[in-house]
Amino acid sequence: MHRPRLLLADEPTGNIDSHQGAEIMALIRTLATVGEQTVLLVTHSDQAAQTADYTWAMQDGRLVARTERSPEPAPL
Repeated sequence: MHRPRLLLADEPTGNIDSHQGAEIMALIRTLATVGEQTVLLVTHSDQAAQTADYTWAMQDGRLVARTERSPEPAPL
């Protein structure tokens, strides 16, 4: 599978420094936009979660919040 439609990422930035984490998240974001892949990312990192189009927050095994990121304005 060279270009799966769904990419599952469990704590992709969990054990690396913040600079490498930002690079990994940029790569994942590129795969989602340019590669037209759906990414399901599980993380405890607020920084990583901020790159997502949608976030679901869980607490004690229950869904407690859902947010949708506003699309970035198109360049002029």
